[in-house]
Amino acid sequence: MAGQPKKVSGIEVATQIVASLMIAVQKAGGSYDDVRDLSEPEGQPLIERFAKMIVEIKKGIGDLVRCFVDYSMSLEALILGGKYNNIDPMINEDNFPPPKAGKGKKTLLMELVNFGQDMKTEEVTDEFKKRGLRPATLWELLTFGILYPQRQRETFILALGSVYHHPERDNVSCYVGLGGSSASRDLELWEDDDDCWGSDFSFLAVQEAA
Repeated sequence: MAGQPKKVSGIEVATQIVASLMIAVQKAGGSYDDVRDLSEPEGQPLIERFAKMIVEIKKGIGDLVRCFVDYSMSLEALILGGKYNNIDPMINEDNFPPPKAGKGKKTLLMELVNFGQDMKTEEVTDEFKKRGLRPATLWELLTFGILYPQRQRETFILALGSVYHHPERDNVSCYVGLGGSSASRDLELWEDDDDCWGSDFSFLAVQEAA
């Protein structure tokens, strides 16, 4: 019937996916053999990894939200506004001073990014730069927590834009994050001990153009 969308068969979809994958692999410096190897038994672990990445990426990357941030608010007021069940006492204005950029107010586009794999801090920030993003600060994270209080029940949310170097732990870098479960919402301090952040961590980013 005229005006009806053309139905695409499973074979056509598979052909399009393989063709696009071939082009992407070649652009990345690979070859036809790299794609063909996926059809062999040893290629199954890589296929399973692809599948997991697709699911995680669809959950997290591209999840844009608009937030109005008031940088003149005190840290204490932002924490109270989040109504958290548990708060790390190290999260205070002595360890995390107010933003130096001033006391203004700004509407930002924030993106909650989950890479679907373990990531080091520098890998996250490098990937942000490629996408025109920057890590969210503590003030921005707390604003997000007030506006979208349920998100931290689904994933750990980390802000890499504010750091505290713990003097009693060899000046290890510490970052503030939102965590929790169905029973609680928590404001936590996590140490970066040069290990990777797990795949269950999401990272709050701000669009640079905002």
